[in-house]
Amino acid sequence: MIGQRHDWRRAARLPLVVLVLLCIAMAGTMVLAVPDKRRRQRALHAMLCRTTRVLLRVLGVRQQNRGPSIHGPALVAANHLGWLDVVTAVATWPCTFVAKQEVRSWPVVGRLAVALGVVFVDRARKRDLIKTIPALEEALREGRAVLLFPESTTTDGQDVLPFRSALFEAAVRAGAPVFPLALSAAGGDAAGSVAVSYTHLTLPTNREV
Repeated sequence: MIGQRHDWRRAARLPLVVLVLLCIAMAGTMVLAVPDKRRRQRALHAMLCRTTRVLLRVLGVRQQNRGPSIHGPALVAANHLGWLDVVTAVATWPCTFVAKQEVRSWPVVGRLAVALGVVFVDRARKRDLIKTIPALEEALREGRAVLLFPESTTTDGQDVLPFRSALFEAAVRAGAPVFPLALSAAGGDAAGSVAVSYTHLTLPTNREV
């Protein structure tokens, strides 16, 4: 019975998830028509903040934030649990990201990422990694908060993998603070809920490094 109830909940959420994603795609397309870059980015941040919060509710994700919000310019270094990290971050505060180069070619998502000012990097090519530093530095100098996953892969959150530290050089050059961000998730209840509880989304500013 528990398994059947769990499957029913997942099936009931699917149409709503698809609907929210379609709304994000359509709203994002309209925002992309804004000619001024800064206005376009502000409008995109506002739209994504509202719609991703709706998406989290539809997915049954319960979000818990600890500590004050982080504002740019700042390089935010976080562990990486999965795709929900990005959704949760966008729903929490206006930020952009360092993402793998392949994201640029994704339908809709790629265009939104470019408009959002995402810094793309091909981690497999060391020369490309070095070329990314000036782009990241520019984003920081523009006063933006940039989320970086320095482990370069996802984990279960139990341990922290060695950081690939080359991109931290951008914060040094821009004179921007680096903030640690710890992401953790807890699974559902005994009834098989898919709810996830995120904690430590923001840390106190006195943890600046």
